[in-house]
Amino acid sequence: MPREKKVTVVFYLNKDVKPRFSSDGKEKLYPVYCRVTFDRKNTKFKFGNSWTPESYEEDLFQDPQQKAYLERAERSIVDIVRYEEEAFGEKFTLRKLGDRFDLYQEVVLFLLERELSKHLDEFAGQYLVYNDYEKWKELDVKQKMGQLTGIARKSDAGKLPQDLLNEIVTYLAVANYAEGLFNVHEWIMRGVRESLPRQIKQKPLKYAGQQTDPEEVQRAIDRLVNELLEPVYTKHFDVESARLEPQTGKLKVKG
Repeated sequence: MPREKKVTVVFYLNKDVKPRFSSDGKEKLYPVYCRVTFDRKNTKFKFGNSWTPESYEEDLFQDPQQKAYLERAERSIVDIVRYEEEAFGEKFTLRKLGDRFDLYQEVVLFLLERELSKHLDEFAGQYLVYNDYEKWKELDVKQKMGQLTGIARKSDAGKLPQDLLNEIVTYLAVANYAEGLFNVHEWIMRGVRESLPRQIKQKPLKYAGQQTDPEEVQRAIDRLVNELLEPVYTKHFDVESARLEPQTGKLKVKG
């Protein structure tokens, strides 16, 4: 069995770049960078906020919350490198890893929320007069859902379209997930894709008579993840396509 290649992750204060200055102009602030080494190749990318050299040593590595954040980030980077190297093989590269890392940290609930809000706006825009619609767009998603029943009555069918209803139920299922605000990395590589449907089956919920379908929730999240990552995968790794397989959740790469 071949020996597993080591992934090394180091966070450091990059004093090679031009510093910013504190608000009083007295202290130099340098950005934190991450250096990743794998298979005798390395890359680096900007990571997090800027610090003074003193606060970097005293606060970033001594504060329990900051330390835990860096440890989670390191685990995530190691997961990503191994996952992509296995999926893309000889085409795998560390180049642009920082860009992909940012995408993997996207919170799935927020991805769902942005898309749902857009579709709620499209639906409401058909039935609200201009002034009411402008006020509507200022509402958050939960406030919009609270006003949907009245707007749906104005539609020809007198109810919400089925695809919008499915989208709302998916959003609520993820919002109620016991593990909290999981991100794309955790969905793909840390078992959430498997555990979320199981939890939905144990504690299904209803909205406007529509019960949560665990498989529909999984498909909806996979679709969003594919839309987020596939354009980057094809560009960074020079492949035709790279999408999560519906049955297995594994990344299927073509080209």
